[in-house]
Amino acid sequence: MFTQFPPPFPTRAAPELIGNAMIGNNNDHNYPLYAFPEILRDTIQELQANIKSPIPLVGNCVLNAVSSACQGIIDVRRLDHLVGPVSLYLLTGADSGDRKSATDDIVLEPVRIFQKSRAQEHKVKFTKYQSENMAWEVKLEAILAAIKKAYKNGEPTEDHEQALAKHMDQKPQRPRETKLIYNDVTPSALAYGMYENSAHAALVSNEGGSILEGNASSDVFLLNSLWGGSDIHVDRRTQESFSLLNPRLTIGVLAQVQVIANFAQHKRQQARYSGLFSRCLIALPQSTQGTRFIYDPTHFWPNTEKFKERMKEILNQTVTEDPNGTPQRIVLQFSPEAQLRWTQAYNCIEYELNPAGFLSDIRDFGSKAADNMARIAALFHYFSKQEGDISVETVDRAAEVMKWYLMEFKRLFSPPPPIPQDQADAALLEAWLRNFSHTHKTLAFPKNVALQSGPNPLRNKSRLNAALQVLIWRCVAQLQKQLSRLETSSFFRTTNLVSFERRV
Repeated sequence: MFTQFPPPFPTRAAPELIGNAMIGNNNDHNYPLYAFPEILRDTIQELQANIKSPIPLVGNCVLNAVSSACQGIIDVRRLDHLVGPVSLYLLTGADSGDRKSATDDIVLEPVRIFQKSRAQEHKVKFTKYQSENMAWEVKLEAILAAIKKAYKNGEPTEDHEQALAKHMDQKPQRPRETKLIYNDVTPSALAYGMYENSAHAALVSNEGGSILEGNASSDVFLLNSLWGGSDIHVDRRTQESFSLLNPRLTIGVLAQVQVIANFAQHKRQQARYSGLFSRCLIALPQSTQGTRFIYDPTHFWPNTEKFKERMKEILNQTVTEDPNGTPQRIVLQFSPEAQLRWTQAYNCIEYELNPAGFLSDIRDFGSKAADNMARIAALFHYFSKQEGDISVETVDRAAEVMKWYLMEFKRLFSPPPPIPQDQADAALLEAWLRNFSHTHKTLAFPKNVALQSGPNPLRNKSRLNAALQVLIWRCVAQLQKQLSRLETSSFFRTTNLVSFERRV
C-alpha cells in the first residue's frame, strides 16, 4: 500500500487477492477477514453464510458490537503519555434489502438484553430512591422551619445550621440507569443522557437516515470530542449546566448509500471538513442481492452463540468508579515488540501524508489511522481473552484491518486525477470531427479547416497537433499527405488532410 517504505506488517496468512489491484469498483474481496481473532472471524463467516449480507457490512456490525461492550472497561496506551478510548465510529452504506437490520440485531442482541435487565433493576432502585428522597425533603423542610423560627425569636441557630449541613450530606443519590444504546438524539441530549446515566454509550441505527438526516448529526464537533474521550462541559442559560467526565462513545450507523452520499455532499459537508468522517471506519460494499440462493434452509449458529456469550461476560463485568463517579478502566499497553511495530506503522503512515505521498489526498483520515489501529488492537486483545500486554501479532492483525479501511476511504473520497490537457483536447476534437463529418458528408478534409473553424481552444496549432496525435494513437483519426496540382501553378505542394475513421 505504501510506496516509500516496505510494509512493516507481515501478510503470511493473506489470501492471494490481498495486495492485488482492486477489481471493479469495490474493495470487498480484499476485506481482511483472516486478520480477525478466531472468535470474531468465525462469527463473521457464520453470519455471512446464514444471512448473506456483504462481508464488510457484517465486519462493521461485529466491530460495532465489540466496541460497545468493551469501551466502558478498557482503554489503550499508545505511548507513555497517550492513553485513550477504544471506541470506534463505524459507518456502513448498503442498499435496501441488504439485510442491515437482521445483521445488526443479532450482534447487538446481548447489549439490548443486558440493558433491558438492568432497566428492571433500576426501576426497583429508583422507587426506593424516590421514597428516601421524599423523606429527606420532609426533614429538610423541618430543619429550615426550625432555623426560621429560632431566627425570628432571636434564638441561636448554630445547632440547626449544623444539622442542615449534616442533612445535606445525606441527600440520597439518584441511581444511574444503564442506558447503553441511543438512536435519534441530538449530541447535546446524548451528552446529558451519558452524564445522568452510563458514561459510555453507543449511538446506533440500522436505518441510518434517522441519524444522518436527523438531529444526531447537528453538532459534529461534539461528536468529535466524544470520540477522543475529552471531558464535555455544557453551559446552559435556561437548564442545568453539566460536565461529562471521561466519556466513551461508539457510533454504528448502517444506511442506504444515497443517504450517506447526500450527507457527505449536500446536507452535511462539514462532516468531512470538521473531521467526523476522518474518525469513521467507512465501508460501502457491493450488494449481494441476486446471489443469495438457498441451498440448505437449516442454519446453525454455534460461533455466533460463542460470540454472544463473550459479549455477556464483558457486559456483566463491574467497572469501579472513583468518588467523583469517573470509571476506573483497565489500561492495556503494547509489549515492547508491539510498541515498536505500532511506531513503525505510525511513521509509515505519517510519511505518506507528505504532498507526494500515497495518503496526501486523504490526510484527514490518515492522521487518525494509527489511533484507530491501536483501538482495534486493544479490542482484539481483550475480546479474545489474551493475557498480558498487547502482542505484536495482534498489532499486525489490527494493521491489516486498518489498511483495508485506508484503501476504502481512498477509494470513496480520493479526488479523481486531473485529466491531461491533450486528453481533454482530444475529447473536444473528436466530438467536433464527428459533427463536421456528419454535416459535410465527408471523412477527409484539410487540417487547416480544424485550425480555422474548429473548437476555439484548438485553433492553436500545438494544441491541435497534440490532440490529433492522441486520436491517431486511439485509431480514431489518421493524418495523410495528399499531392494536388494547382491550376495557377506549375509546381506541386502538399496539403495535410485529416481522415476521420467512422466507428460503428
